[in-house]
Amino acid sequence: MECYKELVFAIPIFHLGPWKIEYNVLQLTVEVRYSKDIEKEVRRHQLPKEIWVDFRDAFEAFAASRNMRLFDIKRLATKGPYVYFRLRIRNYRAIFHMDDEFIYVEVIGPRGEIYKRWQ
Repeated sequence: MECYKELVFAIPIFHLGPWKIEYNVLQLTVEVRYSKDIEKEVRRHQLPKEIWVDFRDAFEAFAASRNMRLFDIKRLATKGPYVYFRLRIRNYRAIFHMDDEFIYVEVIGPRGEIYKRWQ
């Protein structure tokens, strides 16, 4: 269940005159990785399908934009070398951390039990 998104950045290249501008396209790949527990919950139908689809789409869009202000994402705590965040959709939460190449989704679940499962 790995999702790949390409980020496209336009880099202007100027040639001899100020009116001749070309753009080179640089593509970066950001991958969303889900834990094995999430994969099991989806396979066993323990996580509602509509919630899974909403989170999957949200993480794909977040991987494409990397803009936290577009989503309901808040910073949680620092555990070890990672800084964790939570994404809220309805009464469900997803806890994840990220680096330059990957977004690692640790757990997805109802609001009341997600923080107990995470710690």
